[in-house]
Amino acid sequence: GCVGGSLDQERQMIFQKIEEGVSGIILAPVQPYGPTPADFTHPVSMPRPAGSLDYLAALPVPLVVIDHFGMDMPNLGVDCVIKDDFAGAYQATAHLIGHGYQKIAAFVGLAPGQPPLPHEFVQRRKGYEAAMADHGLALPELPPLSAYHLDHDTATFKRYLDAGYKAYVVGDDGTAALLVRLLAGWGVKVPEDVVV
Repeated sequence: GCVGGSLDQERQMIFQKIEEGVSGIILAPVQPYGPTPADFTHPVSMPRPAGSLDYLAALPVPLVVIDHFGMDMPNLGVDCVIKDDFAGAYQATAHLIGHGYQKIAAFVGLAPGQPPLPHEFVQRRKGYEAAMADHGLALPELPPLSAYHLDHDTATFKRYLDAGYKAYVVGDDGTAALLVRLLAGWGVKVPEDVVV
């Protein structure tokens, strides 16, 4: 099931499924949303309240938590499977470097001035930056890119194209799709002209 960003609905759905007789649960905890500013197209994610997953330890069925929330949980005896966002972005960047790209930019996060980026995006940005540093490559001297720029400030992204950036690491598949569509609208082909 999917409950959007509602912590209450997440909890209700878990207990409803247990009442219906499920024998186990795999949970990707929701990221609560705050108010969406008028000029944003995406909801603004908020930190999950401390202790909001503690009730999982007392469930009467086996449960596995997936995603980064497992890192923040106290030792409750709940199994967790956690992806490595840092390593994923590092490997994506190193892959591009291995194919000869040296001017590589990254789109990670949603918008300038939003509340602190979710853990995944922070780690993905760090992975990209570490791969660039480990291979002796400079980070762009242009403003950091985010998915926000693809929606609201394409001129900032266009500066990267004009500066000769032919490779882009993105923080999520939605941003990748948006980037490919934007490039196509400008007559830039992926992967012939630019790699995403």
